[in-house]
Amino acid sequence: MSKNIFEKLVSGDLGLSKTFWIYGFAIGLIFNMLSGIVFFTISIKSYIAMMVLYNAYIISVLIGIWKASNKYNGKKIWSILAKTYIVINILVLLTIVISIFLINNANA
Repeated sequence: MSKNIFEKLVSGDLGLSKTFWIYGFAIGLIFNMLSGIVFFTISIKSYIAMMVLYNAYIISVLIGIWKASNKYNGKKIWSILAKTYIVINILVLLTIVISIFLINNANA
């Protein structure tokens, strides 16, 4: 039975460059721009909902990047940089989660 695109992404089977640049960078950039628009124009609750969805998405992508970097056979530096990117993103995600919690409690 063949894997669907999400299963391939999370298992790192799409390759490091495709997983990183398309699913991590490009889609992440688009999502972040859209969330900024939502934050400044629609409502804080819509922004929080978007960030919850984004966090679920990006966690899956980060897992896929980590696994793809373990499978990567090219220059070791790319695997190291990809894992460094993941660590930085985890710190950013934690900051977002804490911010959402604080915003939500301030508005309660």
